[in-house]
Amino acid sequence: GVLVVTPYYVKPTQKGLIQHFESIADASPIPVVLYNVPGRTGVDMTPLTIGKLSAHPKIVGVKDATGDVMRVAPLRELCGPNFLLYSGDDGTAVDFVLDGGDGAISVTTNVAPSMMREVMACARIGD
Repeated sequence: GVLVVTPYYVKPTQKGLIQHFESIADASPIPVVLYNVPGRTGVDMTPLTIGKLSAHPKIVGVKDATGDVMRVAPLRELCGPNFLLYSGDDGTAVDFVLDGGDGAISVTTNVAPSMMREVMACARIGD
């Protein structure tokens, strides 16, 4: 798959984000994972927008780097059980998974892959 970040500098509307990601997914021969990192791009993809995008057959998940674990439950409800929810914020990744996320796409994994794998495995079983 491919991880695709929200556009930066131009700060599109939510409707613009939907058009952007649907165009990419339509053209992509491989699955698309959305990447929401508003602290870096200046634009936040709302849970409602992600929910709408989750209906696209090529869009399979989201890396949410907002650090807001309160988004997990609404995302799961809007996107359904098969849409992959990944934390993109190492500091809140365990809570993200405990609240219903599927895992993390983690910076820490680059330096401590075994440890992060074990931490995520424990979080997935609620430990």
